[in-house]
Amino acid sequence: MKIISAVLPYLLSIAIVQLACKDEHGDDGPGNPGGTNPPPAPTHLVAHTVSSTEITLAWQKDTTVAISGFKVERQIESSGTWELLSRVTRNPQFVDANLSCNTKYSYRVVAYSSQGTSDYSNVASATTAPDSWEFQSSGSIAILYGVAFTDSSYGTAVGSGGIILRTTNGGSNWTQQSSPATENLYGVSFSSRNVGTAVGKGGVILRTTDGGTNWVTQNSNTTNDIRAVFWIDDSVGYIAGYLGYLRKTTNGGTSWQSEPSRVTSELRAIHFSDRIHGTAVGLAGTIIHTTNGGATWTRQATGVSGQLYGVFFTDSLRGTAVGYDQGNMKGLIIHTSNGGVSWAMQTSGTAYELDGVSFLDGINGIVVGSIATILRTTDGGGTWTPEKIPGTNHLYDAVLIDNKFGSIVGSNGIILRLTSCQ
Repeated sequence: MKIISAVLPYLLSIAIVQLACKDEHGDDGPGNPGGTNPPPAPTHLVAHTVSSTEITLAWQKDTTVAISGFKVERQIESSGTWELLSRVTRNPQFVDANLSCNTKYSYRVVAYSSQGTSDYSNVASATTAPDSWEFQSSGSIAILYGVAFTDSSYGTAVGSGGIILRTTNGGSNWTQQSSPATENLYGVSFSSRNVGTAVGKGGVILRTTDGGTNWVTQNSNTTNDIRAVFWIDDSVGYIAGYLGYLRKTTNGGTSWQSEPSRVTSELRAIHFSDRIHGTAVGLAGTIIHTTNGGATWTRQATGVSGQLYGVFFTDSLRGTAVGYDQGNMKGLIIHTSNGGVSWAMQTSGTAYELDGVSFLDGINGIVVGSIATILRTTDGGGTWTPEKIPGTNHLYDAVLIDNKFGSIVGSNGIILRLTSCQ
């Protein structure tokens, strides 16, 4: 007993020294001062912003030695302290969720095994997005194909079965309006807060001049589908659809005059950057362009044979069209910087169909499509970054009003609003 009493303080002092060599998480610290053969440090750590609340991490591990797992550490902003975030025991990747928006996060990783703990990896940083997509209640399960806002308060969405929804408070509340249509409405455009038109299946044209309190049927002189509508002002507008159907009105839709599209492919979208420069896109890679307010339309070479479903021009020169390339099974994004004289392919990074496109200016834009696809760019489409939302709904249309407000509509009555944390 005397020997044990004499040795015990010595043993305790050794244990204290050993604990001091452990890091704050209970394993030997980086470099493993107490280990014999620690694993190599992880390499090529990268951090990728997914949304305003999520960042993903990925790194490479050494496959020549046995590794029990990894410890991921995080630093919030550059002045924060490093803290253990998680232990990862399998794949060299991690998803950091429930983050604060518009905040910089830095990360580093160590590997550990029975032989000790490695040195730190490189530090990787990412900043969460300054905004997020918020689900709104539409009160419907209809497919919503089109949406139009004149400002951040007043908007209209249309869709299957002739449904028309209206908001006057930025989408906080949506009210279903009385619609003369019973078939699908595919497109909607408003020239001012109360004046707009919806178009759809069977050649239907609906017009309102009182914000949708009353919708009146107009004569399209066709029973074919009208897929798109765009208004220059309360008097001048364009509609487009099946078999190259293209019409213009100068009297608010009282009458529609035929435009010489000179194509037979279905036109799916139309957009004007000003009173005279306009572009329509459609199936089989079709693009037609006017520089004289529709007096003449010229077909442009795109170099693609896939379907084009959406188009948007920020000025007379810079435009983007989106769609789907069935042959290569990928989402299509093509861009022009010279009014469509030439179109260049951009990398979408998705295998899914792309349907809607909207830009704030020449560099900030959004594209939406099937399987809840949302792509954002801040460099004019040089890079497109996916944004994650729950679910797999098909998103058909999007509109950006300013850097703090946007709206997306899609299947199952889905409506999303872009909200900023700034």
